Amino acid sequence: MKKNILTILFIALFFTSFSQDKELKTQHYLGIFAGGGNSNLNLIYSDPDKTLNIKNPYVISSNFGLSYKRFSKKNIGLAIDIKYIKKGGYSEFNVNYEGEILDSAVQYKYIPEYIELTPLMNLSLGKKRTHLNVFFGPHISYLLNDKVKILSETSNIYKTSADKKIELGLDLGTGLDFEFFKNDVELRVFYSFGLTNMFNANETYNNLWFIQNRVILASLYYYYKI
Repeated sequence: MKKNILTILFIALFFTSFSQDKELKTQHYLGIFAGGGNSNLNLIYSDPDKTLNIKNPYVISSNFGLSYKRFSKKNIGLAIDIKYIKKGGYSEFNVNYEGEILDSAVQYKYIPEYIELTPLMNLSLGKKRTHLNVFFGPHISYLLNDKVKILSETSNIYKTSADKKIELGLDLGTGLDFEFFKNDVELRVFYSFGLTNMFNANETYNNLWFIQNRVILASLYYYYKI
């Protein structure tokens, strides 16, 4: 009797171990994605009462690119995106190109375009085919092109491009995915928090400390399991 119990326990442990190995087997996915959202410029002035007087500070943001994700543990993985992304928003000048402080400010619309790399930790919760995902990690962006559009009539000349080509920041997001056969479709929502002053802030407005990108994006991903 004792021998039979030990045999059953051994068989149970064997299949449990085999099942765990199957769960922990490294999984790789390649995919594409596209999406859009809203972007604005985070403006912090040295005067706490100063704000940008504009009705809608947001511009339309868009992104598309390639994605790779890898799971070597059951619930923790790595997701890497490389993408084209359009950001930007509204701000104002009261310092002209020569560095002169002017009596009145002019508003402008700023639209930068980047190639961006985002290596993210991927926490996946769920079983079988449907998973709730949480993402967190840095991004590094390289400026491809940008445009400054002056919105007020002026005879002064102002900066026409950002002072920084590289932007660093943090991304936080969540997603819901559904797997079928070797396919995986996922809807993700991200908040992207830029940490770099794209302009030398006090050279655009005399009491401006920070001018950074902020983006909210929703994107649809398609993956194929390889």
